[in-house]
Amino acid sequence: MISNKYVLVTGACGGLGKDTVEILSHNGYKIIALDKNIVKYQDDVYYFNCDITDYKRIQEVYNEVYKITKSLYAIINLCGIYKMDSVYEGDINKLKDVIDVNFYGIYMINQTFAKMLCDKGKRIINCTSELAGYSAIPFNGFYSLSKVILDNYSDTLRRELMYLDIKVIKVQAGSFSTKLLDGASSEYDNLLNNTKYYKNQMVKLKYMMDRELSKERDPKIFGKLILKIMNKKNPKICYHIKRSLKLRIMSALPERMQDKLYKSIVK
Repeated sequence: MISNKYVLVTGACGGLGKDTVEILSHNGYKIIALDKNIVKYQDDVYYFNCDITDYKRIQEVYNEVYKITKSLYAIINLCGIYKMDSVYEGDINKLKDVIDVNFYGIYMINQTFAKMLCDKGKRIINCTSELAGYSAIPFNGFYSLSKVILDNYSDTLRRELMYLDIKVIKVQAGSFSTKLLDGASSEYDNLLNNTKYYKNQMVKLKYMMDRELSKERDPKIFGKLILKIMNKKNPKICYHIKRSLKLRIMSALPERMQDKLYKSIVK
């Protein structure tokens, strides 16, 4: 059983976070749980209300965490929001909100708390998305852009922090049954109601979207993978979990062929 290893988890009360915190805690890790909307699931977890886009609040939480422990074994970033829109017509403020949470917030968390990574084997785990490894999907650009940025950032961070003996691991995950995609239908409805150019395409896309969302998996599967990564002495650079077979096949095709398929299927 592991003892005295503190782990900071962002998005700790969300779908992936809740199960990950539970699994890590039951396996001996001491959890510092950060979330914008705190729900205290476990008495042995330190919970902190924290909007990760608020730099001042992050510094306040850092000072509070430092009173509990001066050493972290890992930072696990599971926070994220999902927004669906057209990159041609879409609201720039919506795009900004997505990138603020899915990238800038994680950037600020890592930059603030990485100095506390003092234990041997210390590591940062960033949850990106399977979409970061695929070619572009129409009308899903806001979310995809944020995850591509986070994915590339994770690679850059890994190559900088290797000189400090800090491991950086990214997890490219497919769909899971979480609150992240609970609002996908409302995001679709907003796009359908507000689009000037793509109403026909959005009607066709609804069926495809529902098929993909119906394949959401149990978040406990994700939590078990995080535990595996935590316990490995030399984890892989990138882990893939529950990726969409259709998206993998589509992304493997030449770009022009993908264009033709998207145009014929969603027209």
